Amino acid sequence: MLNGLSDNELSEQLSRVYKSFLQGDDEYSSKIKQMAVDNTESGRILIELGDLRKISDELPQKIINEPYVYVSPFEEVIKDLVDLEREVDKASSIKSSLFNARVGFNGWFGRNHLTPRGLTANNVNQMVCVEGIISQCSVVKPKLVKSVHVSKGHLIGQDSESGGSGQTFVEVRGHRDISCLIKDRYVHTGVPSEDGQGNKMEVEIGLCRYKDSQKMTLQELPEMIPTGQLPRSIEVIAEDDLVETIKPGDRVKIVGVYKPISRRENNTITGIFKVVIVANNIQLLNKEVTSPELTPQEIKAMKEISNRDDTFEILSRSFASSLCGHEYIKKGLLLGILGGAEHNLENGTHIRGDIHTLLIGEPSCGKSQLLRFVMSIAPLAISTTGRGCSGVGLTAAVTHDPDTKERRLEAGATVLADRGIVCIDEFDKMSFSDRVAIHEVMEQQRVTIAKAGIQASLNARCSIFAAANPVYGHFDDCMELNRQIAFPDSLLSRFDLIFIVRDSRNSQQDRKIAAQVLAQVRYNKNSASHDSKMNKTNGGFVIQPEYRDKDMDDTNEMNEIWQPQSNKLMDKRSHKSPKGSLEDKVLTTSFLRKYIHYCKYVRHIPKLTDEAAELVARIFTELRAKCLNQQKGGNTCTTRTLEGIIRLATAHSKLKMRDSVLPDDVLVAFELLNYAMFGEITEKEDLLSDIFERDDAEMQQDDKSRNKRREEKKSQRSKAIPRKNSELNFLEENDHNIIAPPPSSIVTPNRESMSCKESAARGHQVALAAANILREDSNNDEDIELMSIKRRFITSCIAEQFFESGLEAILKDELFNYIISKAKEQDNNCVVTSSDVDDVIRALEEENKLMIDGDTIYSIV
Repeated sequence: MLNGLSDNELSEQLSRVYKSFLQGDDEYSSKIKQMAVDNTESGRILIELGDLRKISDELPQKIINEPYVYVSPFEEVIKDLVDLEREVDKASSIKSSLFNARVGFNGWFGRNHLTPRGLTANNVNQMVCVEGIISQCSVVKPKLVKSVHVSKGHLIGQDSESGGSGQTFVEVRGHRDISCLIKDRYVHTGVPSEDGQGNKMEVEIGLCRYKDSQKMTLQELPEMIPTGQLPRSIEVIAEDDLVETIKPGDRVKIVGVYKPISRRENNTITGIFKVVIVANNIQLLNKEVTSPELTPQEIKAMKEISNRDDTFEILSRSFASSLCGHEYIKKGLLLGILGGAEHNLENGTHIRGDIHTLLIGEPSCGKSQLLRFVMSIAPLAISTTGRGCSGVGLTAAVTHDPDTKERRLEAGATVLADRGIVCIDEFDKMSFSDRVAIHEVMEQQRVTIAKAGIQASLNARCSIFAAANPVYGHFDDCMELNRQIAFPDSLLSRFDLIFIVRDSRNSQQDRKIAAQVLAQVRYNKNSASHDSKMNKTNGGFVIQPEYRDKDMDDTNEMNEIWQPQSNKLMDKRSHKSPKGSLEDKVLTTSFLRKYIHYCKYVRHIPKLTDEAAELVARIFTELRAKCLNQQKGGNTCTTRTLEGIIRLATAHSKLKMRDSVLPDDVLVAFELLNYAMFGEITEKEDLLSDIFERDDAEMQQDDKSRNKRREEKKSQRSKAIPRKNSELNFLEENDHNIIAPPPSSIVTPNRESMSCKESAARGHQVALAAANILREDSNNDEDIELMSIKRRFITSCIAEQFFESGLEAILKDELFNYIISKAKEQDNNCVVTSSDVDDVIRALEEENKLMIDGDTIYSIV
């Protein structure tokens, strides 16, 4: 269609094709009209490559391969159409020659959809789509587009844009740099100092034209970096409306032209070129990482595991299965990866949902190995060490721009790991000032910068997993525990779980560890092949393969659920389970990773029930009382502990794929906290019975104390004021009618005189209030429209129908009939109509979970 034409003929042919395309599509026509109404000096229209394929199969690929030839006519056509609309309306004050039209592209880029590591010499001067995370952003600067030079003495030239009548002595020069996609056109380089007759020329700065320009650095996503390699990055140039659209830490998809910049050394151009991406479209990506492909068999297996009574035990046993022991620590880390529920209250208060965990233990206890397994299984995780990082390296740093010599903001580890996990090994080796830098990150989950003329607030919504050693290397039972931990209370209180890891010295445990290590050494056959797969040189750099490459995935790999067992060296006395039992089986790492992703991102966030809220209050009261009864140097229980209970319970509810947080989830959180704070291993049933027995005992004790105080008051009154027998008898008979003094007259006891029981009662009131706030807040934000019984029922029916059918598309009438028939089968008074179903489907479409195309409904999630 477009082959065999000269440049002018090709440009004219493209102009006709583009004009017909834009005028024939209602969506693009309305955008052009809106640009004319906006009355601005520049505008950008996003073009879907899929829409261009409707008029020509070759045109999108030619735009990708030769943007210099095919993009400029597009912008000229848009400019002409906007000028035509403005002439019709006669409402624009912007001159036609001053308007700049911009075009951006979106859609399927095939092999040109890459990561920064995948950019090669074959992509130079092509349009690419690159995904990554913004690590640096420069300050927005004006770039000179057209300069005006005034000559004193002679008429050099008259500029039509100045509107003069021949009395202005000016010369106008256009300046185009690498960001301009214009081919074979003369570009003025330099500023004239004299005219042709030797008269000096001066630049009239006020008449020059500029455009906004910003440079940013796009870095490879942490989860896409091959093992053992440094992250790659590429410089991006954004102009006009694309500046200030993103900030450091944002995950973005940038579409632009991959262009080289020549370098001069000693007045010679070297053969090594610097490359940049000139952006024409920037899109923010979801913070949630790319979802792995789940088969119906895997989803079915996940639901079967979640319905078992020992779900938590199976998953924790599969967590770092190569490491023997540490069952409760593995459970805590597993819940930390899942996280709780984030809440943003109406008054602006932010309650974090991320769970922070600290491991403090002696050397050679497996702390670093646990953190490494978290790195391998978490959807998004960044690793660092205490000696290898600083406070600004964890939060954000102000650096110098090598081009403009000005300061710019560079994101740190916690900002880059937004919605992920930061693993810090050797946490005790960090300096005090560096550790203080993450206090704000751990609680407020943001990084505030106010220095070097830069004031910014960056999101750092991540979990902190840290490992440290005690002060003297090993724990001393004769010394108080708080004197052996080199962290202040302000930092320790921010951790939801603090595990003390000791090197237990007993023969039975040593035999288990030896058998586990020997079994791994002798029977780990696939380690080399696995490492080679993780360090592919080409596999992970192309995000979207071409159409013919879609089926080139590793379809031969078996999606195994359970790991094969090799127990030849294990102690026979430790295996007493019957043959075929799941007691000793562990899940494969790939399936465990998919299970975590499904529970964390796909399932809905569970809500806190009234029964669970009441139990949370009781448990917080119990923990607070136990901490107050401890000897000096013991654990402390603050209000952050209360929030930690709710987060842990919510994470366990996610693990069980529940829609609500039940009391059983709260008991699991209590069991973990009881072990972390006091080192006690107690079953959930025993914990629950202890709580209620202690409540009954306290109630009886309160009654006895109340009666005793009443008798003491009677005796004191009788001794202090002698009365007649008749008056004394009257007071004794009516003592229960004495009115209590008003609250303002009651003196509140100080902390030293307050009993443990009274402090626990006050903690119970605080816990109930906090639980009610979180439960009421669950009705706000994005889930308000789905909180009714009807909408939750309809949503579950839609998910069930897509899962049972195994299809990605279902007819609307078929889905409506299925939901209405399911509603009739229910044993309640809920009547579901077609309008109710349609409202829920529309709401799910707005959330990008469903897509409606005529009479067909497609599942996106």
